[in-house]
Amino acid sequence: MKKSASVAVLALLGVPLLTVPASATPGAEIRVLAASTQPKIDRPQLDKIKADAAAGGVPLAQALTDYFAQARTSLTVADEPDGPVAVPELNVDDLTAAELTDLTQYAKDQGLDLAQTIDRRGWQTKFSDVAEKLEADFGAEFSGAAMAEDGSSAWFAFKGETPEAALALARTLPVEVHLQSNRGYSEAELAAASESVNAQLSADPQIASTSTAYNIRSGTIEVEAIPTPAAQQTLKSVLAPSSGIEGVGVNVTIIDKPNEPYDKYVRGGGYLTDAGNCTAGFNLKYATSDTKRLATAGHCDPATWVYRNHPGQGGTRTVKKVWTHIGKYGDIGYYTHGGGTPTRTFYYAKNLARYATSAAMSRPAVGTMICKYGWNTGANCATVKYRNVTGGTWSDGKARKGLVQMNTGIAKGGDSGGPFYYGGKAYGLTTGGSPARTFWTPTFMFNDARNYKVWTK
Repeated sequence: MKKSASVAVLALLGVPLLTVPASATPGAEIRVLAASTQPKIDRPQLDKIKADAAAGGVPLAQALTDYFAQARTSLTVADEPDGPVAVPELNVDDLTAAELTDLTQYAKDQGLDLAQTIDRRGWQTKFSDVAEKLEADFGAEFSGAAMAEDGSSAWFAFKGETPEAALALARTLPVEVHLQSNRGYSEAELAAASESVNAQLSADPQIASTSTAYNIRSGTIEVEAIPTPAAQQTLKSVLAPSSGIEGVGVNVTIIDKPNEPYDKYVRGGGYLTDAGNCTAGFNLKYATSDTKRLATAGHCDPATWVYRNHPGQGGTRTVKKVWTHIGKYGDIGYYTHGGGTPTRTFYYAKNLARYATSAAMSRPAVGTMICKYGWNTGANCATVKYRNVTGGTWSDGKARKGLVQMNTGIAKGGDSGGPFYYGGKAYGLTTGGSPARTFWTPTFMFNDARNYKVWTK
C-alpha cells in the first residue's frame, strides 16, 4: 500500500501516521470510591500558618519560609547529620518542608494558587506509596496507576479482579479512587509489548530510530519514529506494528527532530566542568560496603571532570570516571569523589541543598508531580506523562531504555545529570529531550545494573 504525498507531509509535521484504536477490554469494570467516603486530611498547623499569613497580608510562600526559619532552631545533629541545609528536616502536619517547597515551585511554574495546589496535590506522597506497594506486591496482576492531572482523583488497574488488599490500600487515600478490574493485561505485559513494537520498527530499513512509550490509562502504545534520509519524504508502506495484546492499539507519529542529550553546557546539582561541562546528581552507596560514588548521566563520560560546588559553598576537586552506560539501564554513570567528602544532600536550587531521605525503587505513576534542578534552567516541576519509555529518537543514535518522560520540556542543554526529586525522595537524573519534552533515568537503574543505591539519610 503506497502512502500519498499529502499523508507524507502531514506525517513529517507530526500528524499521526497510523492510529489503531484500542477496543474496550471484554469484562473490564471500574469501581469508584467516592471522595465523600474516603479519609479526610486534617492540617491544623498549616491552617494556622495560612490564617496568620492572610491576617498579616503576607503571601503563603513567604509565611512558610518564615515558619521554616523559626522552627529549624529546634533541630538537632540527629535531624541533619551532614549539617544544616536550606530546607530544614521538619514537618508541617503530614507534609515535610521539602514537599511544601516543591509544591511552592510547582504552583509558581504553573501559575497556580499555592493554597489550592497544596490541597489538590498534598496527598501525592500517600498516593506514590500506595502505587509503589501495589506494583511491588501484585506485579503480575498490576496494570497501572495514575494521578489525575488536576489532583482530584487516583486510578489503579489490574489484569484480573482487584485484590482485597489493593482495595484496602485505596481506601487510605483522601480523594476519589477509580479501581479498574479485568483489564486483561498487566503493566509489565504492556511494557513488553511496547518493547516489541520498538523492535518491529527498528528492524524496518526505512526507520532510523524510534521511541516507544505506553499511555497507561488508554492502554495504547505511542510511537515516535524518525525515517532514514532516503525515506524522509515518502515511506514505501504504511507502518502498522502489532502490540500482540488484544485491545492494545498502536499510534505511530513520524517526526524529523531527534531528542538531544543535554551534554553541551554546565548544569544542576554540583557542576562538572573543564571537559565539556555536565552535572553531578545524587551520591551513591554500594549495597555491601561503604564505597560511595558520584552519579551523573551516562553520556557525560570524559575520563575526568572538575567538580565544583555552587558559589555559595565553593570548593573544587578532580573526579575520575569509574563506569558509564547508555542502553538497557537508561543513561547513567558514576565517578569518584576526588578526595572530597560525599554527603546525603543535593542541590535543589542555586546554592541551596536539602537531604535525600529516600530513593524511589520504581518509576512514579502517570500524573505524579516531580521536580528537577539544572544549572541552565534552575528548578522546575512538571508531571509524568509516560513511564518506561523504550529506545529513543536520539541525535547520537544510542537507544536508551526505561526512561520517564515529563508532560513538557523543563530542561535544556546544561541540565544533564541533574537530580529529579520530590520532597526528599530521589527519583532520577536528567537525560535529555527537546523543547516539548524532557526525559530522565530512574535512580534504581544504578541498583539494577551495579548494586548501587542513592545514599540517603
